[in-house]
Amino acid sequence: MGAGHHHSHGGHNQGHSHSHSHSHGGEILGRLGLAFGLNLCFALIELVGGYFTNSVAVMSNALHDFGDAFAIGLAYALEKISHRASNKQYSYGYRRYSAASAVVTGMILVIGSLVILANAIPRLFHPETPQVEGMILLGVLGMSVNGFAMWKVSHGTSLSERMILWHLLEDVLGWAIVLTGAVLIKIFGWIQLDAILACGLSVWIAYNVIRNLREVLRVFLQVVPAHLNMDSLEGRIRQVEGVRGIHHSHLWSLDGEQHIFTTHLVVCADYTMAQIEALKKTVKDLLLKDQIFEATLEIEPEGADCADPKHSE
Repeated sequence: MGAGHHHSHGGHNQGHSHSHSHSHGGEILGRLGLAFGLNLCFALIELVGGYFTNSVAVMSNALHDFGDAFAIGLAYALEKISHRASNKQYSYGYRRYSAASAVVTGMILVIGSLVILANAIPRLFHPETPQVEGMILLGVLGMSVNGFAMWKVSHGTSLSERMILWHLLEDVLGWAIVLTGAVLIKIFGWIQLDAILACGLSVWIAYNVIRNLREVLRVFLQVVPAHLNMDSLEGRIRQVEGVRGIHHSHLWSLDGEQHIFTTHLVVCADYTMAQIEALKKTVKDLLLKDQIFEATLEIEPEGADCADPKHSE
């Protein structure tokens, strides 16, 4: 076999990857757009309601929902960019913008939690009596509006949607806490609950957001996706008929959903081009089962030297 065949690359599965992105792009943007509209409108209602009820929990939720609206709007814009087709400058497309959106929205969530704490802690020592009936009404309305938005976004799987889901979950739990606290204040007169529950919610959400940010960081650092194992993957490829060895493998995620894989395959020395193409198709079909939409396979005949000796077995 000629030298030109030693390092032939498998054709990229870009058509499949891009069609996958575009087919889901409209659904993702629709869910984020709805969440943005609901969040912004209700944040305005919260701001007015918090003023008249004199509740730090309601005012904190209002402040946080404005932050959420900004975060969701940013996620919408970056998600829209992320579905652009690849070009010579962005050869893999713009999918990383979705992960970037998750980082920004996560940071906003953490900052929002700190702001809530800053407002709630002084109330622990100097409690003020809120207007309980108004809190109960806003609590029911808040759980309904944010719960519906959360249900819509929960159908998504992108990193940005998963981070936005935490925004909305925080809002739903926040209003559940407001509602519960208002009822307890009305029954028992425990006005400190308004601040205590707000503090507990902020700490819990910040903890979970930081955990999610670790996953996003894995994408940017090109870590092997958590649900995949390189040894297991290479083992399955070795079982493909005609594969004599595999080395110099790299696996990373483009956006947390679509993964990239490159490797050197050692094949039977007497394989024809037709047999090599059939082998590559078999391997790529195997990889697609693990959401590996982009695979570059460099072919080396058995017994030949690797073009990259530093990575050879």
